[in-house]
Amino acid sequence: MRLPLLDLLWNAPGASLKQRMAHGAFWSIVGAGVSQSATLAATVLCARQLGVDNYGRLGIILSTINLFASVGQLGLGLTATKHVAEFRSTDPDKAGRVIALSQSTSIASGLLVAVVLCAAARLICGRYLGAPSLTGALRLGALAMFFVAVNGSQTGILSGFEAFRQIATANFVRSVVTIPAVLAGVIWAGIDGAVGGYALVGLVSYLTFGVLIRRECRKWSIPAKHRLGMDEVRLLYHFSLPVLIAGFSFTPAVWWTNTLLAKRAGFVESGLATAAFQWQFVILFFSSAIGSLGLPMLSNLAGERNASAYRRLLYWSAVATTASAVVLAAPIALASPHIMRAYGAAFGRGSATLVLVCVATVLSAANICVGQAIWSLGAASWGMALSFLRGAALVAAAYAFIAHGAAGLASAYVLTGVVQTAAQVFFMQWLLRRKSHEWERKTAEELPQEVAVIG
Repeated sequence: MRLPLLDLLWNAPGASLKQRMAHGAFWSIVGAGVSQSATLAATVLCARQLGVDNYGRLGIILSTINLFASVGQLGLGLTATKHVAEFRSTDPDKAGRVIALSQSTSIASGLLVAVVLCAAARLICGRYLGAPSLTGALRLGALAMFFVAVNGSQTGILSGFEAFRQIATANFVRSVVTIPAVLAGVIWAGIDGAVGGYALVGLVSYLTFGVLIRRECRKWSIPAKHRLGMDEVRLLYHFSLPVLIAGFSFTPAVWWTNTLLAKRAGFVESGLATAAFQWQFVILFFSSAIGSLGLPMLSNLAGERNASAYRRLLYWSAVATTASAVVLAAPIALASPHIMRAYGAAFGRGSATLVLVCVATVLSAANICVGQAIWSLGAASWGMALSFLRGAALVAAAYAFIAHGAAGLASAYVLTGVVQTAAQVFFMQWLLRRKSHEWERKTAEELPQEVAVIG
């Protein structure tokens, strides 16, 4: 028996579309699997080498890097994906200008944010992290942050080309470098060495992505463009800025709750949380791959104003992303004592934290399709509002439960997931009713015009 989601995919108009979706899904899964496996292995080896306290310190440094990287990326990854895909065949010159915009802007913004992070490192470590000794590591982390920002733009460009096999190749190269670079760094210089190892991985990824992007440009006969027009500059305001705001609405809440845990409960609890939350990416492995197909398919049905098919696809997307997360979360929760002890004996008492992370991640998976629906329906402002709500719920819940350490932070994520799911269920029902009426009205208005033309 075939799931309706698979039927919708298989019956998509045009054999080439079906092949492209299947090809993209396969290489997305392969690329994500290779990258996440290497990252997970590196984190376990780091934890065993550093111990739970120092691993917690490394975790808070990486969380801070991700916070600043979300600003440095400027939403350019999604911008590049959408517009390179749109213009690569119809307007290669414009696609070249979009690529130039994404690369040059990500480099400039990444450098600017890296300088800001270096300058603010002492203040952040002293006042907010309560660990002035981490200042040097955070300044070194500015280099890693720069590459995270630029790599996001590069991945978006390749996604616009539908070059998923090339992305998988880059992830393979990254995985080959990650474990030896990070582990050697930890052995050589502890936390500073681990951060330096991540910076080296980012540099290798930057060089690899650069080679692959140039090959794709030659393949599609897209010229290198360095002079940008106002149309390309407007993309930053009309598309990249809403993406940035939506993404940045939640990221600071994640960072603040991580720092709150470190300051209130100590770096040992932070280390337990860092180890447990690494398994989010494993649980979301298939859900993220399925969710990546949602935006183009939902956008296509929205363009056709096919409300019934849109609702069916959205429903079965939610079922598929949730079910695939449950299938992975259940055995991870059952094996949580063994998983946590793999990081070292001191991590063993974090098994309850990992179980709560599994529950929170399943709730997060259930909401993946909502984000895709929001972008496909052009409801960016509502997406930003929901992100703010999610962030506010997380911070409030963290303050309520943080006294319970890592398990308290995981509990805050569970409560946030419940609030998010309840809010988005009602929101999507309202939005779909509104869009259905809007599509019906537009169709009714266009029908007399079509009849007049035929007449």
